[in-house]
Amino acid sequence: MSNVDFDMLTRFAIKVNQSNRERAERNHDLCSPLIWLQEYCTVKVDVGRGVGKTDFIVGNLTDKDVVLVFNRNMKNIIQNRLNDGKEMRNVIDVKTFSPYNMGLKSPEYIFIDEPSLVFNNVRYEDIMRFFVDEKKYQTVVALGR
Repeated sequence: MSNVDFDMLTRFAIKVNQSNRERAERNHDLCSPLIWLQEYCTVKVDVGRGVGKTDFIVGNLTDKDVVLVFNRNMKNIIQNRLNDGKEMRNVIDVKTFSPYNMGLKSPEYIFIDEPSLVFNNVRYEDIMRFFVDEKKYQTVVALGR
């Protein structure tokens, strides 16, 4: 699988998720905003290593989005690939996460690079509750195992 194939696959999965979410809208009021985000607004894609997961994030990350990574090294890798010369506050190392040092409170997309590593030492709910916005159309894109 090439990076182009992975990019197309992931974009298609996001589109399917967003279409399904529109059909499931009647369930929105039956669950908390965090559960809605987790159960209806999350796309999970894992097809192995070296297929372009991080490249997909870098290529699609905007100033309206957040990316969660598992350590400072991964944060530096993403920031270096962005080539803008400045540290982005919306690339967040969960090991040093603080709601006071994040730049964006209500992102459109929440990218998670290797979720099993990101949520190895911190609970999903403890991080995601700072980003969920029930008034906004958000999508979580979890890439990796």
